[in-house]
Amino acid sequence: MKKPTTTFVSIVLAMMLGVVPASRALAQAAQHDHTPQAQQGAAAGGMKMGAGMMDEMAAKKKANTERIAALMAQVKSSTGDAKVAAMADVINVLLEERAAMGEHCATMMSMMKK
Repeated sequence: MKKPTTTFVSIVLAMMLGVVPASRALAQAAQHDHTPQAQQGAAAGGMKMGAGMMDEMAAKKKANTERIAALMAQVKSSTGDAKVAAMADVINVLLEERAAMGEHCATMMSMMKK
């Protein structure tokens, strides 16, 4: 494997600095309970999110948060190519989370339009 250039490592680190604080914010958002909003929507004739769906979302969020924490520990303890690979893994997990959230938001928006 080629040795990563300083420019490449700088770009990856810059991306990490922009993304990691967002993961912390998302981790805090997982603690927020949307049940009252879902119940208000049901009272107004809207849809209600089931408790099972909320539990599933919370479990996924907790698993991803733990996964990111483990990967970040690996980033901090690694050097060279291993560190770059670990950073790439963190970025991939964050992109997976973002894509899943986008799909979830699109689904919720389409349900609200009905």
